Amino acid sequence: MLGHKLKAGTVRLIGTGNGTTHAYAHTTRIDVLAPPSRSSRERIAFTIPDTLIDFLPRLGCVLLGARSFLSSFILTVDYPEQVFRIRQWT
Repeated sequence: MLGHKLKAGTVRLIGTGNGTTHAYAHTTRIDVLAPPSRSSRERIAFTIPDTLIDFLPRLGCVLLGARSFLSSFILTVDYPEQVFRIRQWT
């Protein structure tokens, strides 16, 4: 979907919850979307331009790492209330 030729990226071995696997690094722009409200449509809340992301061949989505992506944000998960919050760490 993003137009990357997966195996043309820089290959490296990474550790995941399932063990060690090959990952292919590509530079990608990430848009964090704000959910729609009654008065507005979905909108881009935050953009991370040109960030290096690892893509895994057998995973159907991008795996955003704690050190590479999430280290820039404060993540709050309120599981009983089914609320997920992410905000930029400054």
